[in-house]
Amino acid sequence: MRTQILFVLISAASCASSPSRTPASEVRTGTIGMTTPTSVSNVNTTVAYSVDRVWRVLPGAYSSLGIPIQMLDPKAHQVGNEGFKTRRVLGTTPLSRYIDCGLTQIGPNADSYDVVLTILSQLQSAPNGGTTIVTTVESSARPATYSQEYSRCSSKGVLEARLTDSLVARLDK
Repeated sequence: MRTQILFVLISAASCASSPSRTPASEVRTGTIGMTTPTSVSNVNTTVAYSVDRVWRVLPGAYSSLGIPIQMLDPKAHQVGNEGFKTRRVLGTTPLSRYIDCGLTQIGPNADSYDVVLTILSQLQSAPNGGTTIVTTVESSARPATYSQEYSRCSSKGVLEARLTDSLVARLDK
């Protein structure tokens, strides 16, 4: 009997409303969303070629992966794109191979969300000769069909590795 009375009192209290109480839909707004990693990838790779030689082939390596070049600074030896939108694929590769934006019941978010990618590489003379390539990848995504803010994604390191592989293949020719 006491349990039933306590249950009735708790139920009645939860049904009561007051003018200062925020509706449940407003309380949930902004708190429901995906939790994704928040990192910027910086990968340093050293190759046994001069900065000038690497600089000449680096734009071709970007193009081979489907990365549109928006920034090309010969003085700083910097190339890349400071933020372009894409969806599902980069070139012919699914985005989920390159970045982690979380998962839903239907699969990786990177393959269905609107994604903004920043990919930049800067060349520096290596202390022991050759060239150090510093590649930065940053990404964020949001659902294509909902009005939601962009959430950060994290790099899986695959894009940076493929960029280096493409670059080295061009240098070895």
